[in-house]
Amino acid sequence: MSESIKPSDPSEIIKAQISTVTKIINDETWYEGERRHCPVESSDFAVKEKVNKIILECGEQMRRDAVKKLDDMKP
Repeated sequence: MSESIKPSDPSEIIKAQISTVTKIINDETWYEGERRHCPVESSDFAVKEKVNKIILECGEQMRRDAVKKLDDMKP
């Protein structure tokens, strides 16, 4: 783990990732509705399963992006 991925407050990283995770949830909800040809809720098991898979696959990069964003915002 690089030194730059150690913020003083880990909740800052989580807050920085919320918009990305929200977009993933919204996209996967829409995609699942398209697959089924009917609307689905974001709480649907298939949606949650796909969102979890994406976050597990991309989580490290999401964290790095969030840390970079936070570092760029520092004075």
